[in-house]
Amino acid sequence: MGSWDARAAAAALARRQHGLLTTAQLSDAGIDPRTLARLVRPGLIAPMRRGVYRLPGAPATWAQAALAAVLAAGPDALTSHLTAARLWGLLGPGSGPGPRLSPGRGPSAIHLTCPRQLRRRGVIGHVRAVPPPQHRVRLGIAVTGADLTAAGWHMLDFTSRSTPERVVAAVLGAVHQRQAEADAGLKPTSWSAASAGSSP
Repeated sequence: MGSWDARAAAAALARRQHGLLTTAQLSDAGIDPRTLARLVRPGLIAPMRRGVYRLPGAPATWAQAALAAVLAAGPDALTSHLTAARLWGLLGPGSGPGPRLSPGRGPSAIHLTCPRQLRRRGVIGHVRAVPPPQHRVRLGIAVTGADLTAAGWHMLDFTSRSTPERVVAAVLGAVHQRQAEADAGLKPTSWSAASAGSSP
């Protein structure tokens, strides 16, 4: 692929990635580290996270910040928990991806799940290997599947208004139901449906 074709491909990729490119993607387009440094100094390209850059003209959005966190964390990272719930629109009317920026450690933090510990600014990491069937892409962002996200959000809501004993009973009941269905060769019930009967 020629230099012009490579840069055109990178520009097309950036459009699908909310105006973002990684160092590796820029390198594939023929932009070496020295050239990249010359572009960053005058602000022609803005560093978002380690190894992730925003191209000129790309608006800064919450979805862009979420994707930047995923790209910086690596190919095995997915948005999850509250971030996934927001991507799937599970937090109520108007909860979808919007312009909210500057993720911190509060409600605006980006939640990521991957098999290893993550320590990054504005990111709350969760260590878990998510099975490939639960990997999804929403608005170009890797995210846990809607069923898994809804189940986690349901349990978070349930735990906020239940005693520890009821929470433990609900979790064990859901696990036992899943195991019984698997042993019987049945399609497993969703986690949220399995625990719904335990709500106060």
